[in-house]
Amino acid sequence: MRIKTREDRRNRIKLRLRKRLAGDQERPRLTVYRSLSHIYVQVIDDMTGRTVAAAATTEPTVKSGLTGKTRGNNKAGAEPISSTPAELAAMIREGVPKYAAVVKAAGVKPE
Repeated sequence: MRIKTREDRRNRIKLRLRKRLAGDQERPRLTVYRSLSHIYVQVIDDMTGRTVAAAATTEPTVKSGLTGKTRGNNKAGAEPISSTPAELAAMIREGVPKYAAVVKAAGVKPE
């Protein structure tokens, strides 16, 4: 495989990594893609070929927490959204039902 473009180089690196890394039900693989504007994250079970969970800075819930010059790909975008313990607890309460079904369907168990 001759490297001619950036895409060829990226694909070669990806193939080299995937030879050594694989996710399963007990320990899924985490992939992170950072574009110029956003960050995308996936948790993948390679044995079944399914994406267990996914998140991105393009989602409305995350996007609403970003203000002003803050974007999904810069340092300010990585700052915590909630500022008080009560806000954090509220954010966790509304997020639990959203991902509970996904975790239950995937059969994820704590270590």
